[in-house]
Amino acid sequence: MIERALDNLIWELEWEKQNLHMLKASEQIIKTIISDGNYLVYHDTLMFNYICQAKCLTRENRFDEAIEALKKSYAHAVAWEEVRARAREKNEPLYYTSPILQGHPFYINALHVTGTSTATEDFQEYLTQPEFDPLREREDFIELTKL
Repeated sequence: MIERALDNLIWELEWEKQNLHMLKASEQIIKTIISDGNYLVYHDTLMFNYICQAKCLTRENRFDEAIEALKKSYAHAVAWEEVRARAREKNEPLYYTSPILQGHPFYINALHVTGTSTATEDFQEYLTQPEFDPLREREDFIELTKL
């Protein structure tokens, strides 16, 4: 029940993905509720959140911060792939360990998956979006495209 409420709140905050303040609020809510970093499915949420933050920061010509957001996004993409692999390998639920969600299960089979790409492949696809054109010549952005 609390996880559904968290999902609904995050969805409402991130619905308008053009608002950096809402995106940062969403990020902070997740990090507050899952204070131990065991984000499980929220790695995917944070990956997309940081992509959207990077778009906002790029529009504001805050390129260094945009690159940092993209690095965080990639880290969450990798972590999400690891969570998915671990859940499939165990073939049983994984559990949240933060105080608020302590013992709440995450079932990999409960996810509605619409594609076949991995999180890191999705990350690479996001980098091709025109919002990131101002970053394309930067060495740190080029490095991200090679991960």
